[in-house]
Amino acid sequence: MSAMRVGVVGSGFIAKQHLRSWRALGVDLVIYSQDVDEATRLSQKYGFTAAPSLDALLVECDLVDVCTPTDQHLPIALAAAAAGVHVVCEKPLARTSAEAAQMVAACEAAGVRLFPAHVVRYIDPYVAAWREITRGTLGEVAVAHFSRSGPRPTWSSWFGDGARSGGLLMDLLIHDYDIAQWFAGPVVRVWATAPRGSQTKEIGVVVLTHASGAISHVEGIWDAPGASLTSTFSVYGDRGYLISGATPGTEVRVRDAEGVVRRSPVPFTPGAPGPFELELRDFLTAVGSGTDARVLPTDGVVAVRIAEAAVESARSGVAVEVERSGA
Repeated sequence: MSAMRVGVVGSGFIAKQHLRSWRALGVDLVIYSQDVDEATRLSQKYGFTAAPSLDALLVECDLVDVCTPTDQHLPIALAAAAAGVHVVCEKPLARTSAEAAQMVAACEAAGVRLFPAHVVRYIDPYVAAWREITRGTLGEVAVAHFSRSGPRPTWSSWFGDGARSGGLLMDLLIHDYDIAQWFAGPVVRVWATAPRGSQTKEIGVVVLTHASGAISHVEGIWDAPGASLTSTFSVYGDRGYLISGATPGTEVRVRDAEGVVRRSPVPFTPGAPGPFELELRDFLTAVGSGTDARVLPTDGVVAVRIAEAAVESARSGVAVEVERSGA
């Protein structure tokens, strides 16, 4: 699809998802990882080059895809901006909103593009729901509910270190904070419970108040090893509502103002591009055309700001106001 050369930094779970998608898009790839053996194995498996250092990778690529632990995002993005290289960065954009804003400013100053990789905006049922909402089927959004659960990520130790990942309230639920804003507009206040449970199961609940007056209820579970990854959502407006699971091929059930229930199937075709490929294709198109991608740099900053407020509310036991300026 493109002659652009892409450098992937990282060799863990999410890096592998991105590598497969970049390969499907036909870009020329180079990889760098602190795990030299894994980077070498992946380069041999997929037929691309492994760089010996981050600096060496940046010299070779037009766009860098940051797939590392969250606390490493800032220095890699700053190095890429200084090298004049566009940046795709996995969620959360950074460990703090100040760091995320620093990434945005550095890329803007260097004249390169920054794309927060909020892949849920490319999952079919969410896209179908967003279209129903924006065309006014539901009227004014009043209440939304998002639920997300999956096995606690034990494949790498950094997830369990709150100082590095932000824990469940930041790492897992950042998806739903972003979608809540996509559906119902800016969030101005956050209340959260401290995640509770056991060593194998942890549960957190967050309530978002939007500037419009809408309320979003967000629930997240890190479950025992082997648990299925599941997510559901529902949105209620003054003229109708919709309910859906959130996996490709899941239908969106819509009830309009006349009381008509309509099932809006989201077709799933085996072999069709998945959400990671759709996301990265959107970023490539934006770079090539100079247009906006579906996710803006400010979306990444705001999602981290909401996550920070959730962590602070869980610590303090009171609701936290979310700054709306400077996004």
